[in-house]
Amino acid sequence: MRSARSLIRSTWSRVIAALLLALTPIVGRAQNNGNNPGGIRIDAVGVVSTVGPAKEAPALAKKRQQAYLKEKLPEMLAVPSDLRRVSLRQLDREMAAAVTEKRELSPEYAYLAGLTRIDYVVVDRPNQ
Repeated sequence: MRSARSLIRSTWSRVIAALLLALTPIVGRAQNNGNNPGGIRIDAVGVVSTVGPAKEAPALAKKRQQAYLKEKLPEMLAVPSDLRRVSLRQLDREMAAAVTEKRELSPEYAYLAGLTRIDYVVVDRPNQ
């Protein structure tokens, strides 16, 4: 049977090992801040907080987004619209053709004609 001293030493060793394992990801992240340069900041009160890249001004972000849209999307998709229509039958045919021909979808179909939300669903039974 183990002595009380060796049992306590063994228990403390396990507690310390578990604590070190639990703290390892925190220490690792503090060095790199999870892919954000900067690390940590400790204020005068002792509160630790992460420091990341500076936030982009909203106006600059909007300009960057518009430049991306003009560069990457066809003109008809980059223009705002109150209502856009997407034919699910036509989308299904285009997707099947792209798979059969082993090619990528055109941007019009890949981006669903620029849809960002669906407000209305119209069923056109006469034209199927």
